[in-house]
Amino acid sequence: ADGRVARLVYLASPLPDITDTLNIDGYTQPGSAPNTDPEFSNAIVRVRVHGEAFTPERLFGVCAPDTTIRGLAMTGANPSGIAMSLVDHCAVGVKDRLRLLGNFFGLRADGSTAETNQQSVTVDGADSLVGSEDPADRNVFAGGFGGIKFNAVATNSAALGNLFGTDRTGQLD
Repeated sequence: ADGRVARLVYLASPLPDITDTLNIDGYTQPGSAPNTDPEFSNAIVRVRVHGEAFTPERLFGVCAPDTTIRGLAMTGANPSGIAMSLVDHCAVGVKDRLRLLGNFFGLRADGSTAETNQQSVTVDGADSLVGSEDPADRNVFAGGFGGIKFNAVATNSAALGNLFGTDRTGQLD
């Protein structure tokens, strides 16, 4: 790392649901960079979103198609749904083609310090992608939470190229 400190977004209340197509890209922060390592993750993440203060259902609820969340460290969501728990009250089809790329789940921005959460991602959107075969899109899911849940309506959706139960170096946590 280059010694720069990550920005901590400490949520005092739940964020509103995302209802318009949106691209949240933490890699636009100075000093951040997506992964280039073919096996693990050397990504430099500079934004951490933490929600423990209010035990939210989710950090991000997405009700808009073609939405991407990338380059964030996400911690502190309890009891379920860290990052993108695609909420039941969204109309069918409005939350399709979603992307979660290059994030750290249950890890601080350093990619090594665990910050336990209960469940990571629930996907209700068809044609959605969590990670990809491109190393830059690899998500890292620390141990201690439920991983990825694809509900029946998440047809043609996939999780690819991610690390589960480790830190960014592949070490078990």
